[in-house]
Amino acid sequence: MRALSVTATSLLLALGLLLAGAARAESAGQVTHISGPMFAVASDGSKRVLSIASQVSPGDTLVTSDKTYARVKFSDTGEVTIRPDTQVKIESYGFEQQQPQKDNAVVGLLKGAMRSISGLIGKRGNQDAYQLKTPTATIGIRGTIIFTELVPAGSPSGVPDLQTIVKFEQGTGVVAPIHAPNLQVAVGTGQTFGVLSNLPPIRLPEPPGLQNFQPPPAFPTTSQAPPVLPPPGAVPAPQQQQQQQQRQQQPQSEPTQQRQSQPIDCVVR
Repeated sequence: MRALSVTATSLLLALGLLLAGAARAESAGQVTHISGPMFAVASDGSKRVLSIASQVSPGDTLVTSDKTYARVKFSDTGEVTIRPDTQVKIESYGFEQQQPQKDNAVVGLLKGAMRSISGLIGKRGNQDAYQLKTPTATIGIRGTIIFTELVPAGSPSGVPDLQTIVKFEQGTGVVAPIHAPNLQVAVGTGQTFGVLSNLPPIRLPEPPGLQNFQPPPAFPTTSQAPPVLPPPGAVPAPQQQQQQQQRQQQPQSEPTQQRQSQPIDCVVR
């Protein structure tokens, strides 16, 4: 009887470890900075309060209060900084260091505004692996820092319907209306576009919400997207060149030092 009890306990512990491992494997990233109340709504409808180091997973909708800025760092080195009164959904996420062909990330902005910095997803394999979505637009990322804002109808901008305003602060990409993907346009660094759900994107001046996007000083400021890393196991090209130069220089330096250290006979006439 005692042996049976020990066996049952061991099985329960093993099951607990297995479930914990599965939960960790599903994590997409974690909260690194937060300035106020924030919570996540999981795909099953359950709600949990988030704080520093809280894990976020695919299916989570991240919700900030009306005074809360938050920064989430993803496992592929990408990140999003979320404005107050904003809702961001991690629609899908997959990143395995050794399998770039499986990379996948779709992040949806449901309300408010955010600045996103793409990580390795979309840079080391399929360029279309990383996307941002809103109720009116699909945004393809090509190694980019972008600011995205949802502007409701009747706002001071005068738009008749909900509009997505996106500025590519660094890098390039594409934007398309959610209901008319054939109207896709290419976007370059510094360009801003407004996108309604079924009309061609139009060039705009600076996004109206960008001036008010001011995370607390404690939040890191990133002016450059993370670099593209070489394939797993590869030696970076600069390191290869440095190693080759060291190999070439080392055999030549020893004879030179020997010649310099030998005495020189001088004859004075």
